Amino acid sequence: MHVLSLFSLIVALGVPTIVGAQEHGGVRYTLPHNWRETAQGNDKLLIPNGLRQGEVVVVIVQPAEAASAEPAARQFETVVGAINSEVKVLGSGTRNATARGSVTLLMQPFEIDAAEIGRHSRLYAMIVESGRRALAIAVFKPEGILARYEKLVLPVLQSIRLATASPAPLVTPAPSVARPQAGDATPTGNTPDLHPGMPGWLPSGRGIPIPAARLIDGKPQGLWWTTSYGAGNGVMTFVFLPNGIHASNPRYGGGNLFDMDGQRRQPGANGVGPFTIAGSRITREYDGHRSTDAYATGSDGSGPFFKIGAATYRPVTAPTRETLVGTWRSPGTKYAFHSNGSYEMGQVTPGDGWVAGSRTAGGYLVDGHLVVLRPQGAAVTVVPMGVVSRDLIVIHGLFYKRS
Repeated sequence: MHVLSLFSLIVALGVPTIVGAQEHGGVRYTLPHNWRETAQGNDKLLIPNGLRQGEVVVVIVQPAEAASAEPAARQFETVVGAINSEVKVLGSGTRNATARGSVTLLMQPFEIDAAEIGRHSRLYAMIVESGRRALAIAVFKPEGILARYEKLVLPVLQSIRLATASPAPLVTPAPSVARPQAGDATPTGNTPDLHPGMPGWLPSGRGIPIPAARLIDGKPQGLWWTTSYGAGNGVMTFVFLPNGIHASNPRYGGGNLFDMDGQRRQPGANGVGPFTIAGSRITREYDGHRSTDAYATGSDGSGPFFKIGAATYRPVTAPTRETLVGTWRSPGTKYAFHSNGSYEMGQVTPGDGWVAGSRTAGGYLVDGHLVVLRPQGAAVTVVPMGVVSRDLIVIHGLFYKRS
């Protein structure tokens, strides 16, 4: 990673003004021409068009959150340090801070080796302003792609601003959606360029049965989760099969099927490969990457777990209508599942009202590890969901807490 040229470019570009800014979760940013954006949980992903197979360039924009009373530089160190604690840091560049009035923008490049995507470059950007802050992360892989895209990515990161006012809440009546009928089923289709949970994605209807999450002779089977990005809210899920194959963020063929062939064919890194356990060591292979790490199993008040290095993995179980009914919150977002088969979801204000224009409502169907959302007047969305505990679930890679 050429951190020196990257840092030099940061200094040379300065902080641009916003033209035609878009907004997500209280964060404004400029989307360059010929880029696309998509949602992943609470985050917005900004991706340039024209990437070649195996190339990764993505800017992850996270929603705004309350800042601490610490100096901006210390907050940056704390947040980025927590994220980097779960990956291997191979190198870093100099942190740059630009202040303008009450606004501070901090950036720092790193070279990272992470289990989910292997070796890659990251550029963290944080803006701190008036008691709030927001983080964006640019990811580049392989190394040579950084030179081609840094002049486009850096202005995006430097365009980040915090919205000055929150939208007024929208008062809406309780949902009156009919309960799904017995004939309803999970739709299937061929969507190889989309990932589970994305708008338009459909399970293929094919795959290998996913076993129940458990330890057999000290080896994992089924679906397990571990934290992602270090912020305490992001979750990575892994499937482990009895035949010695594992995969990160599995591609579902159905509510209880893992579409291994489909995941192997998907563009870019796919995270599928063999794993072996010998004593206190586990060896995993995926996307040309091979690693051997410390391995241990155990059990506590939350149930069984295993550890790979410093990361702890715990079981994910499929939801049911009974376990899903209730109100679930993640910072800035709420899902409400009702016993009559209806749901509401959207962004919420600090007072728990729906943000204007963000609320959707419709009917839902539980199918194993997938939940089919049928919003009124909009296309069906199929979302992976998993139960961690009575009061904690995973929806599309993020923790949601019962309230």
